[in-house]
Amino acid sequence: MTTSGSHKQPSIHLPGFPNAVKLVDIRTPKAKRLADLALHQEDLRFALECLGLITINVSESNLIQKALWRSALVSFFKCFGNGDRFQLSPQKLLKGEPSEAMKSFNYFKSLRNKHVVHDENSYTQTVCGAVLNPEFSETKVDRVIALCMDMHLDQTHLSSFITLVKFILDSVSKEFDALELSIRGELESESYSTLISLPAPIYHAPMADEVHVHKRPGTA
Repeated sequence: MTTSGSHKQPSIHLPGFPNAVKLVDIRTPKAKRLADLALHQEDLRFALECLGLITINVSESNLIQKALWRSALVSFFKCFGNGDRFQLSPQKLLKGEPSEAMKSFNYFKSLRNKHVVHDENSYTQTVCGAVLNPEFSETKVDRVIALCMDMHLDQTHLSSFITLVKFILDSVSKEFDALELSIRGELESESYSTLISLPAPIYHAPMADEVHVHKRPGTA
């Protein structure tokens, strides 16, 4: 989807629908939930793509794999945090699954909250030490250093998280598809004149000062 027009009210162009005559705006509780589900899908797919690009035990610097790992964790748990969209519920999504599934979710949640985003657990440690010179050197201490030690990502953690993200994404996608079908059925019961008279959706291009405030009403 691309946008064009003025900064405040650009129009929306939707490719892939050659027979379409108009895109109409839908403002119902079901449509709001569908929009929220779409945002969850975006974050979950992004997390899965990041995880798919990670290569374990490479000889080069692990900076890229660490950045991908952290991005995946943050993007995934964005779906379960507070915000303008509804929260996904791990209890509902993992109901009926083996207890290991919830244990895995809670592990990665703590990893995100207490290690990646905040420094609260022992997964990051620092040791301060003095490097001593030989006994009869001009100075006894060469330097005082602080060694930072971080938990290293391994294949077991990576595989477990990929499995969890895939499961949640599949569940969210199934709900999205079912809800889209329901909304489409309701719209089909309306007259064409009613549908064609609905206004077109408008994308509001955010301004820099909006970074501090909640979304405006009516936006997903």
